[in-house]
Amino acid sequence: MAGAYSYDPGKLSERGKDLMRFELGDTMVEGKEKTCALTDEEYTAILEMNKSWKRAKLACLEAIFRRFSYEVDTQTGPLSLQFGNRAKLWQEEYEKLKASVSQSCLSAAAISAQGNECKKPYFYTGMMSTEREGGMMCLCIFGRETFFKEFLVKRKESDISSIGLPVSGYKDMGILVNGVLAEASTDDREKTKHMWDQDQHSLTHTIVSWAEPVAKKGDVLSLGNRYFFILAIDDTGSLGVAAIYYAEERNDLR
Repeated sequence: MAGAYSYDPGKLSERGKDLMRFELGDTMVEGKEKTCALTDEEYTAILEMNKSWKRAKLACLEAIFRRFSYEVDTQTGPLSLQFGNRAKLWQEEYEKLKASVSQSCLSAAAISAQGNECKKPYFYTGMMSTEREGGMMCLCIFGRETFFKEFLVKRKESDISSIGLPVSGYKDMGILVNGVLAEASTDDREKTKHMWDQDQHSLTHTIVSWAEPVAKKGDVLSLGNRYFFILAIDDTGSLGVAAIYYAEERNDLR
């Protein structure tokens, strides 16, 4: 089945295939497969598989340069067609965006939480996978001993007791958060004080997780007999690949 090729400049305000075509310069739809890199269906499928715009754009660039990489240079008499340069151009754009996504996957606050001796971020896109296999591998963190801990997510729920009185408590949600626990610095408190009620709470810890946020503000992260009340959450870079939980350690939530 032949794919469709369309471009509507009137839809550039929407994050859809038209905006993606515009940003990639793939808008010469009149010639269809002769002048376009991807079909409408391919753009739509990639956008549906990647909720992050940057990741979707990265996937589009990868698909394009890999498609063109099969084309070879051709010369007939004085006529020379350098098709290989087209794939190289798209690959360069892919590599630049890939580096940008990797560098922006965590905020400055998350990086500073790792310590002043850290010159490069400990966490970056692709750190737990290989390009050849694309699967989850071992996590290697260099420069200091840092270990992921497993936190259990608890959420406050209200109910009515057997005698008709309202009761509330924190219920195990069956969700786990793997993260690095660290004491909050003065800098952390200053940068996030607008995100939580300082009259009621005090920021004591940060938990950096290599995954999209699964807990919510007001939830409790349980670690053995320690309990951390979530004051705020930073979905770092808005990429859905890492999160920083700003929390207050409490001993009254057991």
